[in-house]
Amino acid sequence: MVGSAMLPAIGERFFCCPSGSRSLKTESRWSGMDVPRIFEVHCGVSLNMTNGGFRILRVAVVIAGVVLAGGAKAQGLWQIGHPLQEMTIHAPSDVAARRQQLSQFIWGRDTPQPAAMPARVSPGNADNGELAPEYLGRTPATSEWLVFDLGRKLWARDYYATFPGAKCLVIVNAGHDEGFFATGYFRKPLFSKPGMDALVRQIAAKPCDLILNSMPLQGENRFVNRDSGVDLEMRDLHGELGRNLKPASGSALRYFVDPALGAISYALKSHDYELVAAVGFSGGGWTTTMLAALEPRIKRAYSVSGSVPIVFREEPADWEQTEIPLDYLDLYAMGVDESGRKEFQFYSEFDPCCFKLTSVTPWAEPLSRRLATFPGEFAVHVMSMGKVHDLEPAVAKFILNDLSK
Repeated sequence: MVGSAMLPAIGERFFCCPSGSRSLKTESRWSGMDVPRIFEVHCGVSLNMTNGGFRILRVAVVIAGVVLAGGAKAQGLWQIGHPLQEMTIHAPSDVAARRQQLSQFIWGRDTPQPAAMPARVSPGNADNGELAPEYLGRTPATSEWLVFDLGRKLWARDYYATFPGAKCLVIVNAGHDEGFFATGYFRKPLFSKPGMDALVRQIAAKPCDLILNSMPLQGENRFVNRDSGVDLEMRDLHGELGRNLKPASGSALRYFVDPALGAISYALKSHDYELVAAVGFSGGGWTTTMLAALEPRIKRAYSVSGSVPIVFREEPADWEQTEIPLDYLDLYAMGVDESGRKEFQFYSEFDPCCFKLTSVTPWAEPLSRRLATFPGEFAVHVMSMGKVHDLEPAVAKFILNDLSK
């Protein structure tokens, strides 16, 4: 074991360890190689944030050794294969070219597609929006349904609510099979994650104005696509979009980002917000990372169990996660390319769905080191012993505190 005196300086990068623990050992496999890597995660200074007995602690990730066939011990991992080897962004000056590449792929043009304005705007107290006061914990000053025509008989709608005195705008991105209100299609709330529900209510109470955004054909978007001809009960809805409902130009990825970008632009036309932030869970965490990479006006991005670089992923990926032409390491860097921008990636150590600790450990520390030289702020947080696929109270507390800064 490497002694604590040898730990590298880590700046403001955090993981979580069990209360009282000094280290925990995990194994991971390097992509394309059959050699197990052993990592030591050493815990450090408590930040006085608690959740169910677990303390969020500073941590350094160091290589205790690399076990090769036959039991021989090799040099540190960095000498035989760097975890950032797929990353193409090495400095903030590289971001513009990568954003251009991503825009070309999504929209078929070298600059980001101008955000489409809603095809129509409807009263927010219609189409089950009357459930918003109960869900949000308060009645909005104004509320609207922003309805977007995506082409190919596909539609999307976002809910936009404003509150007296709000100086910030937060877009909340739901994940797969999740929404915010009863949709009129199933007559039941589809957003069943209590942690995320609680965070939405707390954001509304700050107050911040809210945009509630669902993934294509999920949540509220099931309601507006009942007549699209798409079987909304098929398991691989997003694969269906990508394979058989491609837009006239660009990629079907535009179905995932156009409504959110359009809703943000719509809100900014009438309000001068001091801060624009994005938060999302699961598939919505993936959406959050994408939006932060594409839209520099988003100054805070909080992705919860949303993505890891594909080479480190241990579970099958959804269609949209594998369609991106850039490595996720580049996407994370694109969210912190300017001063004042922040991006945080949150994970649970034993998440029953995806993105467990072993898929985060190899890249989190070296990426944090590289992005420490960028103008913005980037950090990875892992809830030690976390066993739920949800947004945990300590994560919500962190997000709310950061929004207040």
